[in-house]
Amino acid sequence: MKLQVVFDDQGTIIATAEVADQSEDLRAEIMPDDGQSLVEIDLPEPYAQMEPIERHERLMVDTSAAHPTLIKRPGVGEGEGR
Repeated sequence: MKLQVVFDDQGTIIATAEVADQSEDLRAEIMPDDGQSLVEIDLPEPYAQMEPIERHERLMVDTSAAHPTLIKRPGVGEGEGR
């Protein structure tokens, strides 16, 4: 599954949207605001099994990598969040 992710300069996730299958007629995209970035990420397991709200609460974007990737937020355990 591919995911569009809008994030700020600290890696905080602002918005996400699953990328539609190319065969679908309708495709919506999210747009970053000033000071935000947009990246399309191949969503690895087990993140693909998370509900969208869980991704927002438990994950962030690693902006130090050559290509931004999703990582667990520091200090957020499995039982925390939603």
